[in-house]
Amino acid sequence: MVIREQSYCVRRHVRTSITQSAGAYEGDGQTTVSVINQEYQEGLLINTVNQYGFRLNNNSQIIGPLAIFNKVIFSWNVQSDLDISLDSLCLFAHLEPKLDVLLIGLSDYKQNAASLIPVITGMKKFCNVEMLPTERACATFNFLSSEGRVVGAALIPPVKISFTDNDVWATKDRTRDLYKVDWKNEII
Repeated sequence: MVIREQSYCVRRHVRTSITQSAGAYEGDGQTTVSVINQEYQEGLLINTVNQYGFRLNNNSQIIGPLAIFNKVIFSWNVQSDLDISLDSLCLFAHLEPKLDVLLIGLSDYKQNAASLIPVITGMKKFCNVEMLPTERACATFNFLSSEGRVVGAALIPPVKISFTDNDVWATKDRTRDLYKVDWKNEII
């Protein structure tokens, strides 16, 4: 009896007909990928970050710390994480429309995050604030901005860049193209 009731429940919630699900996908059968930074034309996004500054999706190179919004960039007058204060963040508190979130990208997150907690707490009266390492703050800014959110970021170039396996492979791929080297026989 119990098995019969369960099988009825399963049959009721599971589709068995192919024709019911055939119309669910209306594409051409190919998988596509969209790279946000290449296709997003409505505002500014951060393409790359290094120890000196940032490169944006409009090919602008920004040297030093910056304050970035969906369509505007400012040079941010701080030298290091320790210079961040309520005064240095006052610009973000007086914006109209109010920011959904303010991202603060720290150059040395592990060392300086704890000392900035009082500043972040003071800023939370004005808007939502997230403190992240600069690389993650850039990615979060790009994602939220491409969603159409009102987002701002105060970013300081990182002291140290961490490389991933993907970065190493991309460099090898560029080197192969540049020098026309055949990597097929290389043992990794």
